[in-house]
Amino acid sequence: MIDRVNASETESEPETGPEPEPEPEPEPGRRRKLDSRNGRSNRKRTRL
Repeated sequence: MIDRVNASETESEPETGPEPEPEPEPEPGRRRKLDSRNGRSNRKRTRL
């Protein structure tokens, strides 16, 4: 019953909170790589 009650509430919010939590684990690796690349590119730009 709790799932059905949340389902009506999730209509406003597309369950982008409870599910993304278990998935963010594999993403952090990609995000960290992108952040490190962006950080390096930003540092190079600041030097230039």
